[in-house]
Amino acid sequence: MTQAEAAIERFRSGERFRPPASSFLGGEASGELLGQLGGALESEPGAVRVEIVKLLADLAWRADPSYGKGGRVIHDEATIHVLVKGGLAHVDVGRDAALEVLKTYVPAELLRPHGRALTADLQHAPDSTALHVIAKAKPPEASVLVRRLLATSRWSREESARVAAAALGDRAIEQEFIAAFASATDGRQKVHLAKVLGWIGTGGALQALAQQMRTGVVLEVPMALRRSARLDIIGALGYNFPDEVLLYESAIRSDADYARIEEWCERRFHVRWDRERPPFLTVQGFPIPVRP
Repeated sequence: MTQAEAAIERFRSGERFRPPASSFLGGEASGELLGQLGGALESEPGAVRVEIVKLLADLAWRADPSYGKGGRVIHDEATIHVLVKGGLAHVDVGRDAALEVLKTYVPAELLRPHGRALTADLQHAPDSTALHVIAKAKPPEASVLVRRLLATSRWSREESARVAAAALGDRAIEQEFIAAFASATDGRQKVHLAKVLGWIGTGGALQALAQQMRTGVVLEVPMALRRSARLDIIGALGYNFPDEVLLYESAIRSDADYARIEEWCERRFHVRWDRERPPFLTVQGFPIPVRP
């Protein structure tokens, strides 16, 4: 029995994947492993497919050079191909898991070659995560389909459909999100809209994120924590630039780290600041210390 067959048998018995993948597989991954897991991903029931997706993602993360720096990025094109071809083969929880991995961990430029497959998947079974993947990949062939969805009562007001439309060139919707983000002073709203602009990922959306890198807005969860909205702006930028180590939240430990990100924004987006950098804050737990 191969490593892949043994892992699949454990999944069939109801066992869930627990990282690291190499330990779960009982050793290093073999050259045939990916093909065997890919075949199973196309044919197994949904619950087993979910665990195969988790295993594939963990294998790809740990093999990537970014992992040792705190990143979780999938650059391996063979793994991406398996996740698209096998992961989207059936409309079930396995597909949900595959779409979430594609959305969260695969750089946009590596999704683009799969534009037709992603568009066909959306047409077959439209849902919010599939629309977010389309927004990230931005396949031109999806534009008509997304506009058609937006014209239906089911999707006309759904944020994910509007995100995809903005990502594919609807400037009116894009500007609506940008204006709402720029004017938001409530922490929860600011944080959410930062994520939305990150999902849209157009030049205008990324410029708007960069321009707010000196916001003083803070997300406050009573009796729990205070969190600078700048972290979520950085996370939204990092969603689009997953290879920029300075955008990893784990790398932000001092005001100098914020300063380096601001310098990166200045170079990348030519932004200029109209306010001083706010006092240093990442996440502050409760109780909040009282200054003397």
